Amino acid sequence: MMLAKELIKDTVPPLKVSDDGNRALAWMEEFRVRFLPVIRNKEFLGLLSESDILKMEDHSVTIEKAELPLNKVYIYENQHLFDAIRFVSQFNYPIVPVLSLQNEYAGIITVNDLIDSFAIANGVMIPGGIIHLQIQPSEYIFSSLARIVESNDAAIVSLSSYPSEDGKTLEVILKVNRIDLTRILAALARNDYTVTGYYQQSEFSSVIKDRYDSLMSYLKV
Repeated sequence: MMLAKELIKDTVPPLKVSDDGNRALAWMEEFRVRFLPVIRNKEFLGLLSESDILKMEDHSVTIEKAELPLNKVYIYENQHLFDAIRFVSQFNYPIVPVLSLQNEYAGIITVNDLIDSFAIANGVMIPGGIIHLQIQPSEYIFSSLARIVESNDAAIVSLSSYPSEDGKTLEVILKVNRIDLTRILAALARNDYTVTGYYQQSEFSSVIKDRYDSLMSYLKV
């Protein structure tokens, strides 16, 4: 299911209200983050930013006494991977605080964890090919696409769709577990599907996988 609670890692600890600015800055440097969650016992108080700590006149003052601004944004442990990705997109934070159903702090998900999980969920690392289709919304039937792919000794590893810019058609991206797409492409053409692009294994490895690896390397610098 890729729920938030399954993605939590213990690599970045939360700050306590009794911690001071020096500890906060040291942890941010050690864990290479610009924000850290702040808790009181099991209560999540919000995210503390590096920029707000740097504004403190005395870094030996505790977080509680400094009355620093905390942004109390989070998701719950039973929310999906896509909700965590939406959180990052909406708030532009590199970490996602997660609360239990009892509203207690459960941990955080890092952007690196999200990328790894998204890659697994979408079969990024599974050998195969990608097919980009343009389909009329009224003709978008998953079972029909699956039948065509499966009749050519392959399976759909992942599928995503989104409206085209003019909103008149759907852009559908299939990832299949077959390297040679010749037969599948021919079958799609026979069934009047419009293929706007495709990437076979060699192209996929050199373009998509390299970009994924480069992004991961960049984020871990």
